[in-house]
Amino acid sequence: MAEKKTLWQLFWQHFSDKPIDEKWLAQQRNKNSARNLKNFLENLVENKQDVQPTNQNDIFMPGSQIGVLLIHGLSGTPQEMKSLGKRLNDFGFSVYIPCLAGHCGSPEDLLVSTHQDWLDSVYLAFLKLQHQYKCKVIFSAGLCVGATIALNLCERLIVEKSGKENILRGQALFSLMLQWDGWSIPKLAFLLPLIMKLPYFRNRYLFYERPPYGIKNERLRHKISSQMLSGDSKSAGLDYLTGITLKEQWNLIDLTLKKYHLNDVETPTLLIHSKFDDICHHRNSEKIFQQISSKIKKLILLENSYHMIVVDNERSEVANATLSFFVDLLNQYELEELTKYKKVSKDFPRENDIIFQKLSPEEFQNQPQRNNWL
Repeated sequence: MAEKKTLWQLFWQHFSDKPIDEKWLAQQRNKNSARNLKNFLENLVENKQDVQPTNQNDIFMPGSQIGVLLIHGLSGTPQEMKSLGKRLNDFGFSVYIPCLAGHCGSPEDLLVSTHQDWLDSVYLAFLKLQHQYKCKVIFSAGLCVGATIALNLCERLIVEKSGKENILRGQALFSLMLQWDGWSIPKLAFLLPLIMKLPYFRNRYLFYERPPYGIKNERLRHKISSQMLSGDSKSAGLDYLTGITLKEQWNLIDLTLKKYHLNDVETPTLLIHSKFDDICHHRNSEKIFQQISSKIKKLILLENSYHMIVVDNERSEVANATLSFFVDLLNQYELEELTKYKKVSKDFPRENDIIFQKLSPEEFQNQPQRNNWL
């Protein structure tokens, strides 16, 4: 019988004996090509030059001049958004899924990237849709931290496009991340932002992904976890995060919530979250829903998925709800443009036709509860 660990032992099992050298990290970040994106973006805006592909893991699906920018989550990959992108592309949208800076590579690649690098990756992708692919209307959507980045992009464009036309027509935020407070996350995780401010702990901390890996569907969970644990970062992402990267995540959240004003956000917004999200509680999405000033906004709570709602049991419902929300924001001319590029004969899904899965009272009561401290 295995010896039961004390709380102190459980706490220290998250820390490595080999701390990250901050001088090395600073040197690597200075050499990181993603840090040069700022100058590249300035040249693009000034010269209106074509934007060349920046990452071989980017996914682009050509369609009409109505584009959708899909943003994957932290330590994730563009592959996790591919199914949703295919659904949108089938109905005529041009879809671009950029690979965030530092992703789809080694743990060191992610370690040396910063939250500003991730934001620049997405802003560059937005400009690619606008200038290279000539999209006249753009929608954005993101998963988890990708949703936080999408919200940040929306806020950034509001500031930059003040008094000018903003082509960002609407946004969809899936499993929005503001806090780690889902049922699989240790109860003491709320202390991590404070602990990560201390270099001694930040440079040693490792957070390993744990079952159910954000996925309720057992078959899909087994497939993705096998890829992730085998080191296939291009297909399933990395299986752990360092304290350095977690601090960058919280820097991103602070920037999104504090630098800009959420009540200035009037962009039509769809938020979808699971009631049983194992990573972040649905109160994360509810908070944003209440604070933004959008006249057109909708919050959908799912019952038969965990965190990765774009690939889990209700992925079809999520795709149809997103498609319906975006289509309803188009005028007649834009809808006709979209229809020319449809690859399927089906009609656009309508809101009233989407039936979300419901659990029985017994199933509802038997869902996992948050009970682990460390």
